[in-house]
Amino acid sequence: MRLEVQNVSVTIHNKPIVKDVSLSVEDGEFVGILGPNGSGKSTLLRAIYGLGHRYDGHILWDERDATEISRRDFARKVAVVSQFNSLSFDFTVREIVSLGRSPHQSALSKESDHDESIVSDVMVLDEPTNHLDITYQIDILRLVRNLGISCLAVLHDIVMAAHYVDRLYFLQEGTIVSEGTPEDIVTPELLADVYGVEGAVRPSTAGNGISIDYVY
Repeated sequence: MRLEVQNVSVTIHNKPIVKDVSLSVEDGEFVGILGPNGSGKSTLLRAIYGLGHRYDGHILWDERDATEISRRDFARKVAVVSQFNSLSFDFTVREIVSLGRSPHQSALSKESDHDESIVSDVMVLDEPTNHLDITYQIDILRLVRNLGISCLAVLHDIVMAAHYVDRLYFLQEGTIVSEGTPEDIVTPELLADVYGVEGAVRPSTAGNGISIDYVY
């Protein structure tokens, strides 16, 4: 399932939070959104999955405008998952992708572990690894990657994200300032411009992705 965000802006209390953002997630692609705290990442994501403030612009799911899709139909296609913690992480892959699908689903049944029909077409993840230790961070991103479905995730750890995602968008003050593959766009200049830190970027020695040596 393809997601396209066209020129989306969100204003809260007369303050622009998200400014003319356009992005896309192709069918089967894992895309990450990164940026400093307060850059508008979660506000943008809430607009995309329809639980945030009103927005200007268009959000298309397989070329169908989000305003034309009922909440029930949306819940059948899109799994929206927020933050995990280590005490509540005992999920199977299919349980993870079933989270947030049906507004009437109060509990996950073990019978659903073997039901292929519950696998959503798209996952939208809002900081899913924020309160997890490294073991669980790897577990959740590896599980999502191996599903092979479309996924858009707000993430914080650049190195971790670069290992799993196909493309990254960097958001700063509500505007996308860089987009592309991690290897192409994560540079010392980007770290300085977006985060205000110095660091050397090099290919990871542990496989695909990158490593960053920050100047402390």
